[in-house]
Amino acid sequence: MSDHDLGPTRTLSGRCWQPYVSVVLAYCPDPPPGLRRDRALTGRADVDALSIVYVGQAAAVLATRSGTLVPVTTGPAGLVPGGIGVPDRVALAPVLARWSELVGGTLAAAIDLRAWHAAAAAVELRILAVDGAGITAAQFAELERGLPDSSLRAGGFGPGERAEELTRLAREAHTGELGACVAATVGAGMGTTPAGDDVICGVLAGLDLLGFEGAHKRLGAAVAPLLSCTTRSSRHLLAAAATGRYTEGLIGLAAALVSTSAPAVRTALALLGQWGASSGLDQATGFAAAIRAGALVRAGAR
Repeated sequence: MSDHDLGPTRTLSGRCWQPYVSVVLAYCPDPPPGLRRDRALTGRADVDALSIVYVGQAAAVLATRSGTLVPVTTGPAGLVPGGIGVPDRVALAPVLARWSELVGGTLAAAIDLRAWHAAAAAVELRILAVDGAGITAAQFAELERGLPDSSLRAGGFGPGERAEELTRLAREAHTGELGACVAATVGAGMGTTPAGDDVICGVLAGLDLLGFEGAHKRLGAAVAPLLSCTTRSSRHLLAAAATGRYTEGLIGLAAALVSTSAPAVRTALALLGQWGASSGLDQATGFAAAIRAGALVRAGAR
């Protein structure tokens, strides 16, 4: 490490000094089997010295030198934009335990995931548009039956009502009203990913599935300048959704909706519902609002 790598020079009593920084390469075993990664994940060379942002019981959030988040998640449908997915939670547990020990320590952890990046199968986290006729009334009814009560929550925020308003304004190109509605929604709610942000992600996914490109573009454009109004993790997911990239759970729900299997919808919704305390179901609420609007558009065209 050269002197230039030690950080900014400070002055104390007329003398220059530089802080001493210790760096430890965090525990990272051989890549576990079945690794997957977002195809859009930053280049392999950029994941050689990741810092730790957060470590939980089943996931961690790391960051590149430039600050781009790299979520490491587990589960059958847990891959998220910009992240790496480990299918076996047991295999990830000791890694998370080691990383957790480094959080808040005196040593700065530099986690090298280049081997994981190379071993992981690339996954396209996008939703392909389908003909609206491919979504049957029976499939949509199955989705709606599984949604939670979307009545007002603390602070006067109602996910269902807000999702419908966002969808309508984006589709009808009411730019001014859309901007105001988005401003009142981004960051609304508690938690790492506030409910308002989850609803927007769901609406954007529904618009993508229906092929409403103009509405998606307008909503994404309204979200972009407001990303600083929410949490770091939520900014990451919102920015991805604005460019058409979503969590694997939300993509699975979209695929199930256009299938001919009601059990597939129930299973996909149950998986998405495991995302956070209510984040997955808030995403589903926004998604359903966009699909409902699409059904109304088709009915009015008849």
